[in-house]
Amino acid sequence: ADSWIINFFASSHGGAVTVLTYAKQFFNAPVGLGQAAGIASLPFLASLFTKKDMAAFGSTVNVAVSRILAFSLLLSAFMIAMGFPLLDFIIRGGAFHRADSRTMAVYFSIFSISLCLWAAQAIYARAFYAAGNTVLPMIASTLVTVASIPVYWALYHAYGPIGLPVASDIGILFQTLTLALLLHRKRMVSIAGLEYAELARSLAAGAVAFATLIGLRYLMPGHTRLSELALLVLATLLWIAVSTAVLKATGSQLPNELLRRFRKSPA
Repeated sequence: ADSWIINFFASSHGGAVTVLTYAKQFFNAPVGLGQAAGIASLPFLASLFTKKDMAAFGSTVNVAVSRILAFSLLLSAFMIAMGFPLLDFIIRGGAFHRADSRTMAVYFSIFSISLCLWAAQAIYARAFYAAGNTVLPMIASTLVTVASIPVYWALYHAYGPIGLPVASDIGILFQTLTLALLLHRKRMVSIAGLEYAELARSLAAGAVAFATLIGLRYLMPGHTRLSELALLVLATLLWIAVSTAVLKATGSQLPNELLRRFRKSPA
């Protein structure tokens, strides 16, 4: 519904609907990582709920949410810092100019702030599905969507098209908090069980990586496609190196966890 609402309001502003649609589509690619994690966790969560092992059920959900939140914070740092050269490299051409890429990158960056929320709510929703309860999250999501429409309207009329991705972020924030609080109230998944220290480490690593990539963009503006490609490759390597260094320096287990999962994945 988020995309439908955005398109409805943006259609009255010449050209905005196209740029917003492209920005949203590119943002949906990493969002799919969270959706995939939620789907993959469903059978295991269902087995724990069937066994009435609620302690393990809640702990598994919290670990999964904490891990996807932590990684999403790091990925958001890259997406926000390198959104413009990435989108310009992929899309610019024909009637789509560099100025259009810059506008799209602003929308894309605002969407990217909520990446961790889109990923987390997918896992929270699967926790309900694993318990055989699909009605409650559906009702909650519907109510959140209806309540969010005035937010889209108000921000669009106050700030124009740029208010729509902001409204989208606010909507998914309420959606995620609603599902988390419902699971907490039903004593299925305790909010206190999230790994807040790990999330703080990822936030710090993301902030340092973001600052590093912004500095790199200042040194390498990247006006041609070849220079943008070189910038993106170097930025990716720097993002990995800086994020890993900060995480390890702060005692995070995320790099080892990601490395273990990579080694276990099929070739």
